[in-house]
Amino acid sequence: MLVRNIFSGVLQLSLFLIVKLTFMLGLIKLSTFNKFLLWIIKFNGPMSIKIFQVMSSSKEMNRLMGTDFINKIKKLQDDVYPERRRHLNNFDYSSKEPLATGTVGQVYTIQLTKKKEGILKIAHQNIEKEIKDSISSFKLVRNLFKIMNKKIYRLIRNIDLDEFAKFLIEQTDFNKEANNIIRFNQIFIDYKMVKIPQVIDYSKNYLVMSKESGMKIEQFISIYPEYQEEAVSLIYSTVYFMIKNQIIHGDLHFGNFLFNLNQTEKRVEITLLDFGIICPLTKLQSKNLQKFIKKRDNEALILFLKEIMINPPDELNLEKHSKDVDLLKDILDNDEVILPSNFISLFSTLKIVFELQADCKKINPDFNSYLAGYMMDNEFD
Repeated sequence: MLVRNIFSGVLQLSLFLIVKLTFMLGLIKLSTFNKFLLWIIKFNGPMSIKIFQVMSSSKEMNRLMGTDFINKIKKLQDDVYPERRRHLNNFDYSSKEPLATGTVGQVYTIQLTKKKEGILKIAHQNIEKEIKDSISSFKLVRNLFKIMNKKIYRLIRNIDLDEFAKFLIEQTDFNKEANNIIRFNQIFIDYKMVKIPQVIDYSKNYLVMSKESGMKIEQFISIYPEYQEEAVSLIYSTVYFMIKNQIIHGDLHFGNFLFNLNQTEKRVEITLLDFGIICPLTKLQSKNLQKFIKKRDNEALILFLKEIMINPPDELNLEKHSKDVDLLKDILDNDEVILPSNFISLFSTLKIVFELQADCKKINPDFNSYLAGYMMDNEFD
C-alpha cells in the first residue's frame, strides 16, 4: 500500500506539473485544467470527493477556485460514478438509468403504483471498503494541494480523516437516514411550508421514499425574483428551527434544498433532501448556537466551539469581525479548531445561510427586520 501510494503521488504530481505548464503556456483552457483537478479529486476516492463537496458551497472555495471549478464540483454531487448501476430485483424501476450517482450510492425512480412514483436509494457495492481505502489516498491529495494550491490546502488540512471516514461510513446505513427523515417529519409536522420526504421502506442497503420536486434557489429566484426575501427567510428560519429542536441537517449544499411557489397560498415552500448527515445538539449547544445566529453573540459561539471541538485548547482566540461569514471562515481556517466531521458540514451550512442573508441585505438594508417579522408570523421563533 505504501509503495502504491508513493507511486501514485509521484504520478499525480508529475501530471499536475505537466498540465499546469500547458495551462500557463496557453495551450489548454481553464475549463480543461479544472477537469484535471476534478480528476485528481475523484481518482483519490470517496473521502476526497466528499470533503471537497462539503467545502464547495462556501464563497471561499468560489473565490479561490473560480466559478467554473465550483460548477464542476456541484455537478459531481449527482454524477460521481455515472457508470455504476446496481439493481435490486424486488423493485419496479421506471428506468434502469439512475437519476444520480453520489459518493455513497445511486438514486432511481421506481413505480410504487401504476400512477405513483417513488425514489429508491441504493448503496454502492463495497462502499465501506472504498471509504476505508481512500483515507490514505486523501492524505496524498491533501499533500498534493499543499504544492498545487496552498490556500485550498489550508481549508482541508485540519480534517480528522479517521473520524471523517467513520462519519462517511455511517451514511452507507440507510436505516439511520430513514430514522432521520422520520424525525424531521415530526419536527416540521405543523409547518406546511417545509416539505420532508415520506419514508416508505428501508433496510441497511436501500431506502424507498416519496418523490419530491422543486427548484434550486438560483433558478427559483431567477423565475420569481419578487420572492427572494421570502425564500431566504424560509431557509434561515428552517435552520434556526432545527437548532431550536436540537438537531440540524448537516449537508445543506445547494442541491439539497429545493423551492416551490404554492400558487394557491401565494407562499414559498422549501423541500429538504438527503438526510444522511445530521448534527444532534445538546441543550447547551442549541442555546449557544441560537444566541449566535439571532444576536451574533461571538462569545456564545466560542462556548459552543469549546464543547464540540476535538482536543480543545485552554484558550481559543478568534478575532471579532463585522461580518459573520468572515468569523465562520476563521473557524474553518484556524489551526486550533479541529471539528468533528458533521460539524464541519454544520458550519458550511451556516455559511450558506449567512451568505444568502448578506445578499438580501445588499438589495434591501432593512432585510433583517423583514426576516424577524417572517419568523414571528410563521412561529419559527
